[in-house]
Amino acid sequence: MRALVLTSMFCVYLLCRQILLIWLSLTIKIQIQTKSFGLAHVRKSADFLPALILAKTVVLNLMKKIGILICYCYVLQSCIPSFGTKKLIKKSEVEINSADINGIYSNTSDSNTELTLWRTLQLNSKKYNDTTDLESDIIKLELIKPNEIEISLTRDQKKLKSIRLNGKIKDKSFSLKRYRELIPFYPIYAKDYEAKAILSKSENELILVQGISNSGAILILGAGSEWVKTYKFEQIKN
Repeated sequence: MRALVLTSMFCVYLLCRQILLIWLSLTIKIQIQTKSFGLAHVRKSADFLPALILAKTVVLNLMKKIGILICYCYVLQSCIPSFGTKKLIKKSEVEINSADINGIYSNTSDSNTELTLWRTLQLNSKKYNDTTDLESDIIKLELIKPNEIEISLTRDQKKLKSIRLNGKIKDKSFSLKRYRELIPFYPIYAKDYEAKAILSKSENELILVQGISNSGAILILGAGSEWVKTYKFEQIKN
């Protein structure tokens, strides 16, 4: 959504710039044409022409600064997070009860059999992009430090792979550290990706609340989306 707003701002900037340039060009053209009406008009035009050129230079410099300001606004706005722990808890479809998430869980969600816990958690880190998990695999979660969790992909009681994600215990949940990916070369190319998730437990289920904000722009044309979803994964054993 940020890209759409800034795209509109940049289009308005280009429109204003073009209108001013057309106005200045027409003014200069009219003044030069007054030469045919006599020497006095020629002298008047000659005196007025440097002022118009100076005005054009000032306008171009002003528009350049406005363009740079828009780019700075994009970067600064992108630094403001779209999701926080409290916002995800508020948007959760299930009550958040406990941060004690240690245990072994099913890799698939009851509400979406195509979605896996292993793959979804990797949305929150660039270091891990392995999506070769199977639905039959199970996931072991272990809080190894107050600010770090280990996620293990297991099969037949054997650990296949494991990843570690940083976070902290907050508001009866384990809040994963926000993952951000920003490319700020607007309007040529810009990308703003943000992922934030919290893990909690409710009765015999793991609750994962995942928020994703993804926007971008290429040559002024921008698009974006933002969503928060709640997933439940059955606990197999503690």
